[in-house]
Amino acid sequence: MVSAWYQALRFATLEMSAQLGRAVTVAVSRRDRTNPAERMKQDCTDLAQNRRITSEIDIPDAASSVKVTCDFQRRALEASMWLKAPPDKKQVRAHRTWVRNQLAKSEDPHLRVVAYWPGRTPASTETLVELRSEESKLVPDDSMNMPTSFEVLRLLDLGDRLSQTTRFPDVCSEFVRTFYEDVGQHLRPYHPQAPKIPASDTTGPAPSAENVIVQIDGSDDRIGEPPPKAS
Repeated sequence: MVSAWYQALRFATLEMSAQLGRAVTVAVSRRDRTNPAERMKQDCTDLAQNRRITSEIDIPDAASSVKVTCDFQRRALEASMWLKAPPDKKQVRAHRTWVRNQLAKSEDPHLRVVAYWPGRTPASTETLVELRSEESKLVPDDSMNMPTSFEVLRLLDLGDRLSQTTRFPDVCSEFVRTFYEDVGQHLRPYHPQAPKIPASDTTGPAPSAENVIVQIDGSDDRIGEPPPKAS
């Protein structure tokens, strides 16, 4: 079963590579690349104990990798991407607006958004419909803390398709592709605005270039100072 999962993900990455014109790959640690048998053993243990297998797909320049999980107990596929919350936003409303804007082009009403919090505060979750409503509580107005990160995920109920080995690679590939098309390609990591020079005080004299000193290796080099006169 684990080997079939590897093959399904390999098929999905090849399909996306052809569609995007970029190399899409299954994320594998350096240790697992040098010891694939250990990777297989770990995934088999995870499947036996938790009845689920999880892998990640790397897409060039995407906001994060795409985590893909096959949950055999729920007979479902799950895809998710992760975003670091803006660290310089001090109002909870600003966080809600930011994550809403990230999903402005997504149409799946069952898409779920999870907010993670510092310390032992439990994660909060809402559907996209709930997040877009005025009553959204994903980031409560009375919260004393700001969220640390957000996860956007989609769940697909497989039903009988999980046991149809000839169809499963196609189902998995289509699921990953549509998740990235609807959600992943629109997500952007947060970048703070560049610092701005304050408006000049026109009441005082402008600084002279001769007074600008740059410290290089402990020495002072004056910029803009005229060369010494020849004797």
